Amino acid sequence: MAEYEQRRGEFESRGAKLAALSVDAAPRSEAVRKQFRLAFPILCDPSRDVVRAWDLLNAEEKGGVAHSATFVLASDRRVEFATRDRVTNRVLAPDLLGWMDAAAPAERHRIDPGVAMWATVTKNVLLRGLRQR
Repeated sequence: MAEYEQRRGEFESRGAKLAALSVDAAPRSEAVRKQFRLAFPILCDPSRDVVRAWDLLNAEEKGGVAHSATFVLASDRRVEFATRDRVTNRVLAPDLLGWMDAAAPAERHRIDPGVAMWATVTKNVLLRGLRQR
């Protein structure tokens, strides 16, 4: 989400509006939005109805979370682009911008999380545990 926030102006200059979807309740989603300084909204789906309808439910992780995914919707709400990604393999914002410009196909890239990300994940697990509260 941070990558999309950094490129938000480029998306908006193409007429796109950004939003995220989370299975977390509104207070938790708002805390995440503030933590990452996101100017776009995080829509909440704690009942997981939308996540199920869009076949994004990962029921095996933390009691049911959403798989990472990126969608581009037309103004008539028709899905023009969709990808279901993984943390380590996803479509990057520059590629999606290229697709929007019809300059290049949006393709997945392997992401190497690096030592800093693993340290952050380990710290979060130690502080918050493995289960979502």
